Amino acid sequence: MSVTGNDAFTLLEAIGTIAFALSGGTVAVRAGMDWLGVVVLAVVTAVGGGTLRDVLLGQFPIRWVEHPWPVALACACAVIVILVGHRVPHSTGAHQMDRGRRGVRPAAGSDPMALAAPPVRGHPRVSWVALPGASQSRPRR
Repeated sequence: MSVTGNDAFTLLEAIGTIAFALSGGTVAVRAGMDWLGVVVLAVVTAVGGGTLRDVLLGQFPIRWVEHPWPVALACACAVIVILVGHRVPHSTGAHQMDRGRRGVRPAAGSDPMALAAPPVRGHPRVSWVALPGASQSRPRR
């Protein structure tokens, strides 16, 4: 079984979606939000950057509207953060983090992953922008 370029980009998109959803959900749990707030913040964080990219590039329909699996994946990550986040001890505020009394973060590794994934995830959608005659070579979805 060979892995195609589309499979690799889909895997990277899933990793980025998971990382952003965990990061957003963790922030919501730390802020003391209820379950709906955690889900909303996880989903907005996970798909918000790609939505903004698509709107600015004029690519409609928005990717997650056409293929809703990133929203479902972000919701699943939010449920995990809700279940794990309220059980894992963590600091009660940012001021305690500044004083050096660090608590355990439920998704400690998700922030660096979330920052590394978007350039790779968005590459196929924006690669046509830098090409001469981009309006003629714009890929169809």
